[in-house]
Amino acid sequence: MPRISLFKKEEITAFDSPPVLTEKEKKAIFTISETDNRKIYFRKKISKVGFVLQLGYFKAHKKFFTPEQYLIADVEYVSKLVGTRRTSDLTSENYTNYLKHRPIILDILGYRSFKTFEPL
Repeated sequence: MPRISLFKKEEITAFDSPPVLTEKEKKAIFTISETDNRKIYFRKKISKVGFVLQLGYFKAHKKFFTPEQYLIADVEYVSKLVGTRRTSDLTSENYTNYLKHRPIILDILGYRSFKTFEPL
């Protein structure tokens, strides 16, 4: 008996990929005000670029994406926003930084991780 297919491959790929954003949407979701308001400091600008990208993508899609999935146009946009010309490959950035940013982003946006969820 064949498996039931609820989604097409294109729909699955679109769900598992970062959203393609317009310039207006980029301006709205990729902001550095959260980092400034919370006094979050980064030793390297490339770490701040990764943080702002993760934060923006989570705002837009309510899920995290890996640095390999980030869209080049978005990396370039956020690099200019942060004030760096370096738009190098974010996959070379330390993966632990990527994981450290997740709970901070969840806290900023008022979410809780399922891993840390405790029943009332």
